[in-house]
Amino acid sequence: MIKPTGSKYWRLKYRFQGKQKTLTLAIYPSVSFKLARQKVAEAKQLLAEDRDPSAQK
Repeated sequence: MIKPTGSKYWRLKYRFQGKQKTLTLAIYPSVSFKLARQKVAEAKQLLAEDRDPSAQK
């Protein structure tokens, strides 16, 4: 996502308990694509365990 100020973020949209949420993972380009994908995998693992990734952050 690109903010009006020009900031760029790695973000993940997901659903938890019927609600759509967005989790900001990191700032681009200080975090690589590989590391961002790793953070997505961790968030999806928490979802599989029925835990909210944004609460864990």
